[in-house]
Amino acid sequence: RKMMLSRPVKRQKGGRPTSYYDEHAQVVQLSAITSCIENATVIQMLQHDDLKDNHLIIKDAIFTHRREENYFAIDEDDDLGWLGYFIGKSETLQKLTLCCWPDEEERVEAAAFAR
Repeated sequence: RKMMLSRPVKRQKGGRPTSYYDEHAQVVQLSAITSCIENATVIQMLQHDDLKDNHLIIKDAIFTHRREENYFAIDEDDDLGWLGYFIGKSETLQKLTLCCWPDEEERVEAAAFAR
């Protein structure tokens, strides 16, 4: 059975509608959307615009040997939709570093987010 909507729903590609995140952001349990306490802390810092040096580093958990305060180590239990939502809502994040897998030997850096 199809559900008819009276207005278009803005969707993030392949994910939940943006309105879902907006409606649940204040009550989401960080332990339910992250794989570890360190990642939950990073999400909390994003929520409060309190990241060290306004810089976030995202890396695959398998290849993360050293953890710093602003590292988000992606594991299968992390909800990347929520991570993206909080990155997008941050007012102070200035630099986002995506560390590649070892066979790719490059780093993608995005600085000076357009708002």
